[in-house]
Amino acid sequence: MPRQAVAAFLILLLILLSGMLSGTAHADATVACTFNGKAVQAIINNSKDGPRSCNATCVWSYNNVLYRGAGGAVLGAGESKTIYNNTAPMKIDGVAASGITCNR
Repeated sequence: MPRQAVAAFLILLLILLSGMLSGTAHADATVACTFNGKAVQAIINNSKDGPRSCNATCVWSYNNVLYRGAGGAVLGAGESKTIYNNTAPMKIDGVAASGITCNR
């Protein structure tokens, strides 16, 4: 297996494991990993039950290469914020993984 594929797999595995082991993810806040061509965005959506602080990660893929974006925000009840907005080197094929952790 090429080195790049192994490195991409290990990054994806670490992201997935950190989300499973954190125990602080809430269904009350979600992350949306959007893409249009080479443009990518990660958006945190908070529920209406109260404020919270969240960190999120999105992993997109292009030509079997992973592209990662992450960020955090303090959100009020019902608020949404773009935490990552960038342009990938190539047209994105899809979302490989995502994860979110919040303080409550």
